[in-house]
Amino acid sequence: MTDLFSLDPNLASPDELFEMGVAYYIGESVPQDFVKAKELLLLSARQGYHGAQFYLGQMLVAGVGFGRDLFESFKWVMKAAEGNLVEAQYFLGSAYGTGEPYGKKDLALAFQWFAKAADLGHAEAQFNVGVSFFQGDVVKQDLVQAAKYWRLAADQGQIMAQVNLAAAFHHGFGVEKDLGQAVKYYKMAADQGHLISQLYVGWSFHDGDGVEKDLVQAMKYLRLAADQGDPEAQDAVGYAFSQGEWLEKDPVQAAKYWRLAAGQGQIMAQANLAAAFHNGVGVEKDLGQAVKYHKMAADQGRLISQLYVGRAFHEGDGVEKDLDQAMKYWRLAADQGDPEAQEAVGYAFSQGEGLEKDLGQAAKYYKMAADQGHKDARFNIGQVFYHGQGAEKDLGQAVKYWRLGADQGHHLCQYHLGMLYFLGEGLEKDLGQAAKYWRLGAAQGHLLCLFHLGLLYFLGEGMEKDLVQAVKYWRLAADQGEPESQTSLGFAFSKGDGVEKDPVQAFKYWRLAADQGQIMAQVNASLALYLGNGVEKDLVQAMKYAKMAADQGHPPSQFFVGDAYYFGQGLERDPRQAKKYYKMAAKQGVKPAAQRLEEMEEA
Repeated sequence: MTDLFSLDPNLASPDELFEMGVAYYIGESVPQDFVKAKELLLLSARQGYHGAQFYLGQMLVAGVGFGRDLFESFKWVMKAAEGNLVEAQYFLGSAYGTGEPYGKKDLALAFQWFAKAADLGHAEAQFNVGVSFFQGDVVKQDLVQAAKYWRLAADQGQIMAQVNLAAAFHHGFGVEKDLGQAVKYYKMAADQGHLISQLYVGWSFHDGDGVEKDLVQAMKYLRLAADQGDPEAQDAVGYAFSQGEWLEKDPVQAAKYWRLAAGQGQIMAQANLAAAFHNGVGVEKDLGQAVKYHKMAADQGRLISQLYVGRAFHEGDGVEKDLDQAMKYWRLAADQGDPEAQEAVGYAFSQGEGLEKDLGQAAKYYKMAADQGHKDARFNIGQVFYHGQGAEKDLGQAVKYWRLGADQGHHLCQYHLGMLYFLGEGLEKDLGQAAKYWRLGAAQGHLLCLFHLGLLYFLGEGMEKDLVQAVKYWRLAADQGEPESQTSLGFAFSKGDGVEKDPVQAFKYWRLAADQGQIMAQVNASLALYLGNGVEKDLVQAMKYAKMAADQGHPPSQFFVGDAYYFGQGLERDPRQAKKYYKMAAKQGVKPAAQRLEEMEEA
């Protein structure tokens, strides 16, 4: 450079003048001097050196070191372009395409200059010519020509040409459809950092589209896209880390990528991160955070998350219990067709829990769930139709849904369907069918099915009479606390029906049933205590059970209690209380009670 600057400018060649001018302009090897730079570049440009003409034109646009002059700039750039300087041609194409910096927008001229630069090998110009042929705005649309120019630019590394050519191969625009070529060019762009291309290549390797399936390569490109912030890729990478497939298993990294994607609204990442917090995998277990992220997904319509959030608010897991919020999310899930949510919403409407009580709405949701095969909903909609609460009473519909539920093994449906056959309600009376359904319910341990099946054996209705079988079923239910069976079993032991007579066992079962409010058990427990039959005689305890039965309206017990108060046997003498119970019994037709009242009036 020292030799160059020692030259007399008047003797220097145009290219030497250009080099000196640029050096003065940028201050390289010599002090920066814009005036000297302009002087040297003008000398070179006037001698026809196209590089100097273009550089001078650029300087005049920038106005650095001397005034901005767009007219002069355009003149010099045009000279350079007409001299086939490819950079000047591309610059003019851009200038005509945008109208900047010269204020002369002309797409046809832009295309002409881009085409000249493209034919000289300028990659950006080749890309733009391809776009013009693809769009057909200033030239007739020609997809083949578009692909031709994009290929020229793409092979020089022009990233958007690589992307567009890849898309052309993917769709078969201007070239024969070829997924392998699509992946090739997308991969070129992906390796230069193009996000969409990284996604395409990643999923191509993942699915084996256009390339041999290679999950390691898939994760390489998806991770590149994830690290550029793409939420779909972040979710996919998170999943790969969570499963240890294609990437070394790392729950912490999985949670990291899911959190990034979740924050951008990626619904599956929100759900996956919620699951991580729920289970404490890759993050510290935190049900509150689990609800937070499931709620994000739920609010975007994810059904499983709606169910989770509804359950969390219903149970108070991770959030404060809130039935209104529970029903909000369960109703969203119900309206998406989930039968579990529909049944829960139906129940909420029926009870007025979390939703205003509305039996019509309850019936609506029960029926939706029932028609999808939900067993509990089939029982509940059967109840609706049987009682006519929330829908018009319809025994045929009750039978239909209870039969469906019974055939699915729902013990309450089996019990109620058995009762309909037993009573002849909604269908023809058939004790054999009643026994069939009660037997099914009894096999599941349903206590009332056990009791009624025992009753049929005891009566010999719908099956051959068998007192031993009756006792067997009653004992199964009685030992689980069913009061009707306890009462019946007490009678069986007292009479020796199907079992050896045993007053002690009879009293045991009557007392169990009596304490649950069973009237006949109270009556018989009272008599056993009064007579000392199977238990030590105890008038006080006898009157305790008699009074229980009397207060439930049993006429003989009312008379019995009246006598106890009147005579002071087992109860402290109290004529007023005696008179009260005598009156209760007399109203129900107990003549001795009426006589006692007459005696009391005469006394």
